Amino acid sequence: MRQVYYNLTSQVNGITDTFSFNDQLGKHSTSVFSVRWNTTTVPQSDITELSNTSFRLDFVPESGDILEVWYLSNQVTPGIELPDSGISGDQITYTQIQDIIWDWVDAYSTDYEGVPSVKYPVIWAEQSGPQPTGRFITLKIISFTPTEITNNYDYKDGEYQYYKNVSITLSINAYGGNAIHILQQIDNSLILPETREYFRSAHLTQYDSTDVEDLTVLLNSNFENRANLDVQFYCTRTITSSVGWIENVTTPTIL
Repeated sequence: MRQVYYNLTSQVNGITDTFSFNDQLGKHSTSVFSVRWNTTTVPQSDITELSNTSFRLDFVPESGDILEVWYLSNQVTPGIELPDSGISGDQITYTQIQDIIWDWVDAYSTDYEGVPSVKYPVIWAEQSGPQPTGRFITLKIISFTPTEITNNYDYKDGEYQYYKNVSITLSINAYGGNAIHILQQIDNSLILPETREYFRSAHLTQYDSTDVEDLTVLLNSNFENRANLDVQFYCTRTITSSVGWIENVTTPTIL
């Protein structure tokens, strides 16, 4: 089962007590239906479920209040196939890391909860040009931190090879629509065997992620849904220094 989330704040006007949302999943039980008003979970006794797309509260939220809905869904996200990483050898460049990360996020950036499903465009943050409108996802590598450095000398080629283990932190931000849900979907994909194999083939190891954080903001009297997720990876970089070697030593003859 999956948790489905809707932010209904835009429907709060201080007058209505009835709210609705898209639901292609059929009638759901009030036993798994949850409404949060500002920071308070609304008691089930104060909720009347009118249909599979609407409900009524026993009170009227005031304009400016936050109203959110959760329920458990039996719907399964359609099968997703990640592309081949395209990485050969034991090295991965910064550009390749960006490509691998972008392909993964893009593969899981379709919101299947609405009717019809909606694709979130995925872009790298802090590029030149105007900010997209509507729903979209931004990516930014916010840290690239060495965690351990080891070295090895190759006597055959006269090279020192330094192996640097690096921790990479990726910040993912979703804007508009069902922002929290789309990042939960991306975060959930990290436990799938195919996702882990995808990263492994690219010499990346995903080892941690934060909770999805609700960053909804008020813009021009309307709330814009925003959410953040940070994901951590390990990779190993090899740095080679050609120091050369001494093939032979000739000593002068002493008379």
